[in-house]
Amino acid sequence: METPASPVGHAQHDGAFLMYAGESPLTEARKITVGFAMYITTDVLLALMFFIGYMWLRQYNTSGLWYPPGVQAPSSFDLLWPTVALVISGLAYAGAQYAVRIDSLMLMRGLLILAFLIMVGVMVWEIVNMGHLPMTTTDGSFAAAYLLLLGYHIFHLMAAVLIGIGIVMQSLRGRFTAAGHVGLDVAGIWWYWVITYSVIFWLLILTLPPALNYH
Repeated sequence: METPASPVGHAQHDGAFLMYAGESPLTEARKITVGFAMYITTDVLLALMFFIGYMWLRQYNTSGLWYPPGVQAPSSFDLLWPTVALVISGLAYAGAQYAVRIDSLMLMRGLLILAFLIMVGVMVWEIVNMGHLPMTTTDGSFAAAYLLLLGYHIFHLMAAVLIGIGIVMQSLRGRFTAAGHVGLDVAGIWWYWVITYSVIFWLLILTLPPALNYH
């Protein structure tokens, strides 16, 4: 017959669990940050290959199919204003990180919501914009590369929106304080990477447009 466990046994078990699962808040925060940073590093490397692929295809213009005659390319301004909006979102997010450190929780929540809404707006714009581009993947290497870069950008935006939902909900529940805001800082790594990708994408199209200066 099974005998009930003693309170002492429960206490020992609970203590062992806490030692195994918790270690210390600082150690746990470091593990989460390093793990997330490693994932973003792989994403950065993949994006770097896409950017290099764009430059390689443009440089070699194999069989003259980089930018065939008659293909209409989108303006670099189509990427400019979303990039500016994302930079503003990043500034709002950085402001929220500062606000939580000085324990101004209402300001933090307001800035987080602003950053999140801008991110949602840019995501919707880019999805709609992709569906109305004046070219398809069959219109040469530039079109295929552009659509790949834009599609990857939209993936980043969608991930940021999902992360943003969690961060905003956590902030409204009072989970972030001056004493503990690891989740906010870790999510910020992705937030700033999304913005950085957008800036690089825009600069790439601006400095290396589809039209070539040689024949």
